Amino acid sequence: MKIEKISDTQVKFTLSHADLEERDIKLTELAAYGSEKTQRLFREMMEQALIVCDFEADNIPLMIEAMPISMDSIVIIVTKVTSESEVEQKFNMTPRTRDIGKFRPKEIIKTKNLTDEKYTIYSFEQLDDVSTVSAFLSSRFSGDNSLYKFENRYYLFLKTDKESINIKYNNLESILSEYGRKHVSTYLSQYYLEEHGEVIIASNAVNVMAKYLT
Repeated sequence: MKIEKISDTQVKFTLSHADLEERDIKLTELAAYGSEKTQRLFREMMEQALIVCDFEADNIPLMIEAMPISMDSIVIIVTKVTSESEVEQKFNMTPRTRDIGKFRPKEIIKTKNLTDEKYTIYSFEQLDDVSTVSAFLSSRFSGDNSLYKFENRYYLFLKTDKESINIKYNNLESILSEYGRKHVSTYLSQYYLEEHGEVIIASNAVNVMAKYLT
């Protein structure tokens, strides 16, 4: 975890996938600010900000902005809030690649319910690998899915929920891992791919790619 003081009212944290794995935190939990593990992480972040940057935020409302900066890291910007108008202005001006929530120290307010959704992103060197995986998933998966190209790799984005998949999630992960490489997985990552990569198949990518093997 890297910490950088931007100003007296703002500090930036850069978290890698390894940082989250070390704390057993999923990005969906981070986006929702809801779990006890996520609250511990934010308290740790603010304690480190005080030690490293002399950034003190006791009893001060804070605003969180989370955005991916690569496929394997995410930036969180914490801003001291001085007025409600400041929050409203931020919501109106902030691009869609950011997820904003307000919290006070030791009390993080849950902004979204993502507990029934999982976001999975795997990259592959060859389209043939995407087709092989898709052929297996096509009859077992019905959630939203897209295919992107970024830096000479193909990225398959899968959004799953309780209704969209009829195999265990661990089985899904093992199949994808056999052919591809896992990346930071959240709805924010999809926006990153849309902005920095090339959309190959915007929707129903699994079924489209599965047809290449039939």
